[in-house]
Amino acid sequence: MAEEVPLISTEATQARILHPAWFTPPRLLALFCGISLLVYIDRGALSSNGVNGSPRTQENPRGEGIQGDFALTYFEDGLLPAVFMVGLLVASAAFAEATKYHNAMRLIGVGLAVWTAGVAACAAATGFPLLLAARSVMGAGEASFLALAAPFIDDVAPPRTKTLWFATFYMTNTTGYALGYIVGGLLGPAVGWRGVFVAEALLMLPFVAFTLLAKPVELRSLKNTKPPGSGQGSRRPTGGAMRTLAEAAAHFLQVCKHRVFVMNALGQTLWTATVGALAYWGPKAARELFGLGPEWVDLLFGGLTAVTSIAGTLAGAALSDYLGSSLRRSMVVSGAVTGIAFLSLEVSFLSSVSISFPVFMVVFGFGMLFLFGASGPSNAVNMWSVPVGLRPQAVSFSTIMSHLLGDVPSPPVLGWLEGRLGRWDASMALCNLLIMGSSAFYFAGSALAGPTADHRVTEPNPEHPEEAQEHMHDDGPRISAS
Repeated sequence: MAEEVPLISTEATQARILHPAWFTPPRLLALFCGISLLVYIDRGALSSNGVNGSPRTQENPRGEGIQGDFALTYFEDGLLPAVFMVGLLVASAAFAEATKYHNAMRLIGVGLAVWTAGVAACAAATGFPLLLAARSVMGAGEASFLALAAPFIDDVAPPRTKTLWFATFYMTNTTGYALGYIVGGLLGPAVGWRGVFVAEALLMLPFVAFTLLAKPVELRSLKNTKPPGSGQGSRRPTGGAMRTLAEAAAHFLQVCKHRVFVMNALGQTLWTATVGALAYWGPKAARELFGLGPEWVDLLFGGLTAVTSIAGTLAGAALSDYLGSSLRRSMVVSGAVTGIAFLSLEVSFLSSVSISFPVFMVVFGFGMLFLFGASGPSNAVNMWSVPVGLRPQAVSFSTIMSHLLGDVPSPPVLGWLEGRLGRWDASMALCNLLIMGSSAFYFAGSALAGPTADHRVTEPNPEHPEEAQEHMHDDGPRISAS
């Protein structure tokens, strides 16, 4: 008797026929991780002492790096990451809406091309206003990647390890930032801060070419959510920019109706505000608190951030998957690890004036380890707490919130606060209070989470026909898709 072939195998075969020859889920994840790593290396390099430098003083009238060349105050220097996020916020909603009418992979390619043009403009900037404009262009280009990479990963990740796949991807954010400290600290003094930006633009060119020219992957989760007549190569409906804005606003209002998502986004916003401020000002604060050379601070701070981000992100994701990665459990994990991080970081900042640098790094590193533990579970909740068709909009909305209310204002505000207090230990300790609020939002979201709030995909994933997609009810057993 001939062996019966399950229907899911046919679906899997059809999916593979539609995919380009280069595609496998691990390759797609590796591609996105490579892009993310380079994007965040840029952010870390901008914060490094080797690129960002130091302001002009009586002892050093010319200053160093960007701060010295353009005679920037701490507040002006803090505007550099802020305007980058402004460009990102403006473009995020537009790219999310564009997925209804254009191929998502091509949109990522267009955004990366804009990013590359922006980083080249940074290298050529002849004044601070031009540098601000170039950073804003970079943010607008990065928006497509940030909005669309996560839905792709949710499409192709194995069901039982989705949180770990999200953690692997988002781990490149902090790892890239940490490597940026090291790259900036080593290359900045050697080739100048402009040379660092030129190197970044050259490294991004192969990714731009691939995402624009290679046969694209379709975003499977949106195949049944696009309007009639939409899709790759289709024309947008008439109505102009106002209609597009109205549609985007309607989708964001729909996203806001999901209370678990809103609580998670608020927790991420305060988390991002703290991480953004620590990442940007951390090397400079450590340099002034402990009197170390800028190269050593960049290397040590970058190395510690890389180790703690990798270990903390993977450990948080593994714990969430081990516990069942329901919405409630994922948010409890995020709330618990951020609470521990708050306590450890607060101790390290308040005692920094009375302890040695090695002791400070141990206590600070312990706090950062737990802080990064929230990355995987919280980003997975962003995807699972809204219906499939709203996921690009949800990711964009979360990005807009976490940056507009998070790491856009936090670096200049912390720079202003330090300018008033003149004490990095006190300034950092006050900034760290935001993490306590983040933990509270995560725990509040866990109280709201339940089976009706869980919107994970339940149909079989053709990329993994051997195991059906699972819908994990909040506190119940695993239920296979029928």
